[in-house]
Amino acid sequence: MRHRRADVTTSDAENVLHSFTDGADGSEPLASLPNVNGTGYGTTETGGASNVGTVFKVTKSGKESILYSFAGGTVRTLLGV
Repeated sequence: MRHRRADVTTSDAENVLHSFTDGADGSEPLASLPNVNGTGYGTTETGGASNVGTVFKVTKSGKESILYSFAGGTVRTLLGV
């Protein structure tokens, strides 16, 4: 489950919101997804343009968008947002 983010319902049913491709959209998502007006935000440890991680958002419908792709030489987060 390290390559996916899931939403757990009150009935403990899992609903996969996005499956990361280990490419431009990132891989190895970290921490939980803070929910801001129905959109979850997070980081990945690898993947992205330089394979050193991304900052992303994902909607409840599963639409994922990359907000930032870390570049080589930048410090990446290992704790999420």
